[in-house]
Amino acid sequence: MKIDLCYKLLSSFLIISLNSNAQIQWECLELGLWFASTPLPTKSSHGDSKVSILKIDPSKFNFRLVLATENDLKKKPLDGWCKEKNLLAGINAGMFHGQTQHPGWKGIVNGGYTRNFTHIQHPEFTEDQDFIVFNPKNSKLPPIQILDKTCQDARGIMDQYHSVVQGIRIIDCHQKVIWERNERKFSMCILCTDTEGNCLFVHCRSPYQVHDFMSQLLKLVPTINRAIYLEGGLLSSFYLHTKAKKISLMGSYQTRYRENDTNKKFGNIPNVIGIQRK
Repeated sequence: MKIDLCYKLLSSFLIISLNSNAQIQWECLELGLWFASTPLPTKSSHGDSKVSILKIDPSKFNFRLVLATENDLKKKPLDGWCKEKNLLAGINAGMFHGQTQHPGWKGIVNGGYTRNFTHIQHPEFTEDQDFIVFNPKNSKLPPIQILDKTCQDARGIMDQYHSVVQGIRIIDCHQKVIWERNERKFSMCILCTDTEGNCLFVHCRSPYQVHDFMSQLLKLVPTINRAIYLEGGLLSSFYLHTKAKKISLMGSYQTRYRENDTNKKFGNIPNVIGIQRK
């Protein structure tokens, strides 16, 4: 039975994860919303080596997909998007180097299939295995989930959701990290779900290889059951603004492109996943 500790212990500043194997402490920000920032087991070459995680109970929050193709075709910093759309928190919706035949959409289209209700930004399915789906058409469905087409009928399930974003999976259906090892390191942001139905916005400014980062994250949060890569380097962004806490996190490091930790401002991005209170 899922126990909402935030509801029972709102006066407490720190809440220990229910999972006895977890090595992370959750700060309760409000009902259904927790935040943690903790060092990863292995130190990075740059920065504080911390991962920041926002854990969201989807029964308390609505998820929104904000697309530039529905908003004047403009890129904006993440904090600007969140303020304009009244989002409590936001993160990149994915990489946006996708090709398009639509006049004026160049450089703002997500890399994989992307749909928001009747608006289709990217109509083609790529070889990427995972899909973030939310805004279900049927209230009996999970409010948000990550579908893996290697072990479930992803195409059939996504038809039952209004919002769909295709992306690169990091772990398989058995929690095995399947991202290929290589020497490239990034600041990065990813989106995860866990076995209790929560959604996790994850950001790490310090650069890591994706495989190594995910392996360490699973040790800290072993309840994670799906993970999808959103963005790396300078443009990886996370924003949170509640009464309890305000956080602006931006990336910097990217191998062979920007090998430093000097960036201090959000880059302009076209597409965002954010949350609003129900």
